[in-house]
Amino acid sequence: MNKAYDRVDWQFLEAVLLKMGFHRNWVRLVMSCVMSVSLAILVNGAPGRKFKPSRGLRQGDPLSPFLFLFINDVLSTMIRKICEANLLDTVKLNSDGPMVSHLFFADDSIFFLKATLYNCEVLSDTLHHYCSASGQSINTQKSSLFFSPNTPPEIVNLISMVLGMKPVLNLGLYLGLPTIWGRSKVSALAYVKENIEKKISGWNASTLSQAGKEIMIKSVAMAIPAYPMSVFKFPTTLCNQINSAFANFWWGNDTSSGIHWKNWSSLGLPKSDGGLSFRSIETFNLALLAKQGWRILSNPNALWVRVLKHLYFPYCSFFEATRGSSPSWAWSSLLEGRSILTSRCIWQVGSGSSINFWRDNWIPRFPSLNLQAFMPHNAPDVPVTDFIDFNTHEFTPHLPSEAINAIRATPFGGPDGLDSLIWSATTSGMYSVRSGYDTRLNASVPHLAAHPHQSYTIHKNIWKWLWKTWFCHPLSYRIDPQSITSLDRWIFTVFNLNGISSPADTAFQTHALFLLWFIWKHRCHCIFNCEAPSSISVASRAFSASTEFLMIPQRVLSPNFMRPTLDLAQPANWKAPAPGTLKINTDAAWDPISLACGLGTLLRDSNGNILGGSSKSTHASSAIAAEAMAIRLGLSLASSLSLSSFQLESDSLVLISTFLNPFSSIDWTATHVVADIRASASRFDRVNWLWTSRHANAAADFVAGMASRRVCPADWVTNPPPSLMRILLFDASGPPP
Repeated sequence: MNKAYDRVDWQFLEAVLLKMGFHRNWVRLVMSCVMSVSLAILVNGAPGRKFKPSRGLRQGDPLSPFLFLFINDVLSTMIRKICEANLLDTVKLNSDGPMVSHLFFADDSIFFLKATLYNCEVLSDTLHHYCSASGQSINTQKSSLFFSPNTPPEIVNLISMVLGMKPVLNLGLYLGLPTIWGRSKVSALAYVKENIEKKISGWNASTLSQAGKEIMIKSVAMAIPAYPMSVFKFPTTLCNQINSAFANFWWGNDTSSGIHWKNWSSLGLPKSDGGLSFRSIETFNLALLAKQGWRILSNPNALWVRVLKHLYFPYCSFFEATRGSSPSWAWSSLLEGRSILTSRCIWQVGSGSSINFWRDNWIPRFPSLNLQAFMPHNAPDVPVTDFIDFNTHEFTPHLPSEAINAIRATPFGGPDGLDSLIWSATTSGMYSVRSGYDTRLNASVPHLAAHPHQSYTIHKNIWKWLWKTWFCHPLSYRIDPQSITSLDRWIFTVFNLNGISSPADTAFQTHALFLLWFIWKHRCHCIFNCEAPSSISVASRAFSASTEFLMIPQRVLSPNFMRPTLDLAQPANWKAPAPGTLKINTDAAWDPISLACGLGTLLRDSNGNILGGSSKSTHASSAIAAEAMAIRLGLSLASSLSLSSFQLESDSLVLISTFLNPFSSIDWTATHVVADIRASASRFDRVNWLWTSRHANAAADFVAGMASRRVCPADWVTNPPPSLMRILLFDASGPPP
């Protein structure tokens, strides 16, 4: 299209929005934004009188791309309708595959049709009607026609004359990728290497520090091949050439490539293993291809997915698909990236009807994720639903205790639930390139049990504690812990990390930290300003700053100070509800090794009297899932007592925040339980969600602990154990004044 944004007719846009069902008042507001533009023509460098146009969308306006999509959708609908009326013969890649008539990307359009004069006339008339209504205009100078090799030359010339476009043998680049490929993959992707080398050669390596080079490689150079790597598997030769270009830039300068003191694969290791976390081109390529594979699994109705399915795996799933007899480069590349998905992609059990009990990955807490190693010989393919009782989580096959506990901890939906694939390496269950890269890297490069050198190293928790203590939150600043040999011992000694610090110790520690910080600041100041250091000045300023810091109230220094969403002030004890109101407290105790957990919940009134309670021993796949199961148990208790409104208090901030915000997401291991909780809570008149500290939730925590150890007496509600009775009395009376 010629000047696509500038030629959009305003009346046509308004009519389209109304036809799509948008409210008239909303359309009026949008059109007032569109028509508020005014223009002026520069005459001899000076703007003339302003005037208002009658068409056009403003470039750079965040609303304009969406409005233009509505305009484009009109043309898409027109093409689809004439195809449904059999007025246009489109292209099919195979007999059973979907029809492909057109593809749109912004203002670019690609049409697929049989090379007949009738088809071209129908398409030309459709485009003419669309352009006359919308104000668009076809740029025939930039448009071209591409024919299959067996098209007769007279047909090529006739169609070119009718459409007014020139035929070409090569469409060139589209979206940065060549449209026609040769036999040599290295030659086809040579432009990627050339673009990287051109970008690197423009940087003055001699004036960049090592930190500057690191930023340029990670943020700029690595982004150049990202798009083609998400479509095609790069040959190993090309990956090595790109890695070599990065290594030469890292170690070299403007005149030479320098001495490579370490190979590039060593620099690609995580910083905790002695590397610099430079991404491996080959591994990054596979992670990007796995992202496309994840899109195939998560969006099977997309046009490109349906085309691939009918071509390569019409009767099986993507995980079972083979290369075929003559696969395309793109399809072969997708199968290479599939290897990452198979390692961490598992089924989230809904009804279990579409999940193979033995072969499929559906047990997140089992090392192999599936039970194929225990599959009997010649066992038929049976779904999970045939073996599992969703109410009791009991099953018929005889399996080892580890597998039994893992299955019992697996979250299940229900008989009407939908089975869905999730990516277990992220809490959201959605695949990300970063998690895929880390998964592949961990599998290909074994973690070093010990560093390959003899120098003493400092545990990373020391650095986390140091920065968190000083700044109230962790920083991204990196320090090489291998260059310092006794800092952790000094910290443990001076800051008494194993014990409880007195106020005098806290003051000394604060003075020491300020002194270290001011020494560093003074050192940098002296180096960059060419000044002589002054130890007396540093000590004086550090002592003044630390003294001022100690005078600040502690509540202001808390990381939770001024938190806008929830009041996270740590209550010292349980807070009774208002008179006439009831409160339910819930908690869970979870063992990450055995996956066993205990659930506890109890109901109390404004006087602290216990009115009801419940406990349960079960299994859970994560701590958050166990906490959610405890909340669900609390709602079951409220339902059994026929309560209509109450307060529900838990020490899980993540879950309480989730229930207060209906649009928030949760760890995939708890999604089924959270869905049950939302459904159960909707049956009550009012549920007031409250968060409290673990100390103030001691009663529910004690009950959960007894349940996890399976020592909870049956009559603990009417006859609480002495330890629980002391907690209940303390909560009812409050702490001594």
